[in-house]
Amino acid sequence: MANAAAKVADSMTKHGIDLLRVEAALRDGVLSRLNGLELELVKKIKRIEPSAPSQLRYRNIRIEQLVEAANDSFGRVYSDIDEELEAELTELVRTESKSVVKTLAAILGAAVAINVLTKVQARDLVRQTLIEGAQGTRWWRKQDTQMRFEFERKIREAAVAGETTASLIDRVKGTRTAGFSDGAMALARRNANTLARTAFTAAVNMARMETYKANADIIRGVQWMAILDNRTSDICKALDGQAWTLDGAKLPGTVHDFQGPPPAHFNCRSTLIPVLKSWSDLNKSSSREVRRRLKRANLSHPVRTSLDGKISEDMTYEQWLAQKDSKNPQMVKKILGPSKYTLWKEDKMTFTDLIDQSWNPLTVAELKKKVNRRR
Repeated sequence: MANAAAKVADSMTKHGIDLLRVEAALRDGVLSRLNGLELELVKKIKRIEPSAPSQLRYRNIRIEQLVEAANDSFGRVYSDIDEELEAELTELVRTESKSVVKTLAAILGAAVAINVLTKVQARDLVRQTLIEGAQGTRWWRKQDTQMRFEFERKIREAAVAGETTASLIDRVKGTRTAGFSDGAMALARRNANTLARTAFTAAVNMARMETYKANADIIRGVQWMAILDNRTSDICKALDGQAWTLDGAKLPGTVHDFQGPPPAHFNCRSTLIPVLKSWSDLNKSSSREVRRRLKRANLSHPVRTSLDGKISEDMTYEQWLAQKDSKNPQMVKKILGPSKYTLWKEDKMTFTDLIDQSWNPLTVAELKKKVNRRR
């Protein structure tokens, strides 16, 4: 029988597929807001036409009008993105906390872990979580400021050069020949995509870390699990498989200090899985409630034996998929979709391609329903 660590890793890896879909849905929502912003800016350029007057001083007057109008749009859209993402991530944190508890209950065969983060705790966690040393709200404000600067710079350059309205629009949208990658909004989308993904990773892992701490009576520590492919950073390669106690002390075999849960950098995709206490340690728990629940659960001998307190052996998502494919190819085909599954089996698509696709996005609400259906 597989030890508890392997079961935890297997369950949380499978759940990770759903999380990738939720992340894709959140990023799609952010990008949809920016697409709407682009349409607004184009309409404002067409209405004000800063390049129309022949004299520079009149063009400058119109430029000022356009910049002011554009800044109103930037402020509103980035504020909306920040507020909507905070609400979504708060619900995600609650759902992820509940998912952790249900995962442990399924493995132990009993509701030994019971402490789920409250909505207030989840909201505060999202607001306080740092990304590269700053709160998410401050990062969105920085993107707002940066885009105001980029928009104004491009518009002034074009107007002073006497470019047409169509050319001004190209500076915002980008040109078709460059695949629209050379406009100001392309930069906005790239930055927003990175920040949304990183904020998602931070929220998931803070939800897990705080839930682990809240259930410290049965959880010994945490283990870093990275997605190993050709996009994995050196730091995440080095941390993959490393494990620490909930207080940050190194568990046997770990060489690196614990400096907090992922993300370790922008676009980080690593996560933390729990290291359960051994059956012996659980039996000696100072918590009467834990001992009472364990006694009531009457865990079978195989389950007790599986609780050996060891960390999980390394397993990447691709290795996990390959393992599942050998036993249940229909499940893997459903996860990837028939076309991607065929390409993967024929070695025509790398794992980078698999996880970089926004296939079948899953909203936080849909994830919540899925978690709630678990027993």
